[in-house]
Formats: sequence, structure tokens, C-alpha cells
Amino acid sequence: MSGKVNSVWGAFVPRDAACRREYFCAAEAEPGAFPDFRTEFGALWEHYLAECAARGLGQKEEMLLRFHLSDAANQGPLLRQLLAGRPASVVDQPPAAGSRVALESWLVAGGGERNTRVFYSPRVAEGDSCGQMYELFSRLIDEAGSAGFSDRVLRTWIYCRDVDNNYPGVVRGRNRAFDELGLTERYLASTGIGGGADDPRQLVAMDALLCSGAPPEQTPLRALDYLSPTVLYGVRFERAMRADWRDRDWLIVSGTASIDRHGKVLHTGDIRRQSRRVVENISALLAEGGAELGDVRTATVYLRDPADLPAVREVFSAALPGSPVVYLRAPVCRPAWLVECECLAVREASHPLAPEL
Repeated sequence: MSGKVNSVWGAFVPRDAACRREYFCAAEAEPGAFPDFRTEFGALWEHYLAECAARGLGQKEEMLLRFHLSDAANQGPLLRQLLAGRPASVVDQPPAAGSRVALESWLVAGGGERNTRVFYSPRVAEGDSCGQMYELFSRLIDEAGSAGFSDRVLRTWIYCRDVDNNYPGVVRGRNRAFDELGLTERYLASTGIGGGADDPRQLVAMDALLCSGAPPEQTPLRALDYLSPTVLYGVRFERAMRADWRDRDWLIVSGTASIDRHGKVLHTGDIRRQSRRVVENISALLAEGGAELGDVRTATVYLRDPADLPAVREVFSAALPGSPVVYLRAPVCRPAWLVECECLAVREASHPLAPEL
């Protein structure tokens, strides 16, 4: 904490000091503490840079830098100007507590050139949500290479403007791209959520986590006693993936809601019970991969109604004590789902033949 800006940091530091260290940050200003966006962002950015410097971290260690804005159409251009070309994801998703901007960051330190990078959403402003989704996947396929695409892409984040109306187009566009690639059995870890880019014409935006070199082995985690196969309702993503690096496992949990093994929404209208079911589902996915909630290093929680924040924060703070968590106003793809959570767990492991992070 520094003045009117609050941040929470998490880390994965392996026992072998020569191995890479991972750091995670969630930060935002206190709501109403600053008179305008420029001042609020300036305070947040100064705080973040100081916290990075205290840990010996800089821009070269940043793998993911993302800003969630309350009015991206107006704030986004200024934010990009103030960043002066520093790569970042800019998402139209208001912080649920009422601030103008929330920051999340993932940094990797130590060793030589790392084997992972983030592909930030290109600008695609023409066509409907189906066409834009297909175009974004086409560009991602070009970036990753169609050969081995599903091995080299570790996860996607898909942001859909007016998700209640445009999400079916997102599903059609992704299915078309996957059909052309021949992806019919194993898909990608992914979050598809309400949000957008800073260009109001862009109905769909997508970031992706890629392998730059040899990819780790990925194992789908589905927890079928708790959650239904996603293809049951016509979408193609994995509930979670375990990626095996030489000295650690990543357990990448997709956006997870209050759903049962038959694909039905559970606890309609009850935000506390939905939140608890989300935690239960995530715990089951992690357990299938040999991990637990205590291995979660960072999480993002999406709320349809920010008035539900106190109840939701109580549930997730108890489940993930001390973890960096960003809470956002972002409708889930079904109106009856009031809350969704994605997260990343990291645990120490040994896979001598696997690639290094």
C-alpha cells in the first residue's frame, strides 16, 4: 500500500535459486481518491514502478501488463500515450469497487530469454462479432504458426462488447477457426467475458499467452463430476490446462462460473452460493491436476453487478487469502451467471525432459 493506491503482490520462488521467479501484482487506487483519470493513473503507475524496483523488476521482466478501465473509449488513448509505447492490454472493464483503472501484472525474472510471451489484441474494427472473432484467431494462428497451434497457445482471453448479444457470434467465429485448424478434441484454456477494446467499434478483443520456443506438455483438466464438457452447450475451450515446465506446473483455470456437471446454472439469483460454487469448481479442477487453492498465485473475478462486490470479496478472500485478485464489472456469457473467476496456480514439480520456462 502507498498513499491512496493499494496493491497486492504474490510470487512463486522455486527452491533452486537459479530457476526463474514469477511475480504477480493487482493494484488500483481507492475510489474517489483522485480528481481525474490522468492523476489517478499517474499515482497508480508511480506506485507500481516503485514496487517493481523494490523487487529488482523492470520492463524486461514483464510478461503481461493489463489495464482495466472504466471508460476505455476516452481513457484508452491517453493511457497509451502515457505508456509511451510500453506493450500492454487495455480493456474496457470497470473496476468493481468504483476506481477508474485497475492494473494486473505478471513478471518473470531470472535466467536468459524466457519461453513465453503475450500476444496483445490487434485492432479489428470491421464486421460483426463472428467476423471479428474469426479475424483475431486468424491473426493469432499466423503469429503462433498453424503447425502445433494448440501446443504453442497456452490460453486466450476474449473480451466481448455487449456480451449478452454478441457472444453467440464469438462462438461461431472461434468454431470456424478451429474447424479449419482441425481442432475437434482438445482446445485451449480461455476466458470469454464481457468487455472490449478502447475502440468502440471493436466488438471483440483477444489476448493470448504463447510459447516462443518448445512448448510444455498440456493436459486438459475437466473435473467432470463438477462441470460439464464445454461442447455440451456448443463452445470450444478447456475448463483448465496443466502445463508442465521443467521445474514447475502451471494450472491455468479458464473463466469458471456456477455450473454443474449437466451444464446447468446453479443457485440462480444467489450471489453468495454462486461464488462458493465457483470456488468449489476451481478447487476440483486444481485437484485433478495435483494442486490446491493454496497454489493459486493470481486471480481475476468478474461481476455482473458491482453491488455484489462485498459478498463476492468475502467468499474469495476466504478462499484465496493473500493472493492478488482483481474484481471487475464484466457480465458473464449467460445472464443468470452473476460471477465468474479465472486464476493461475503454480507449484513446484520436476519434469527433467520438459522445456524450461
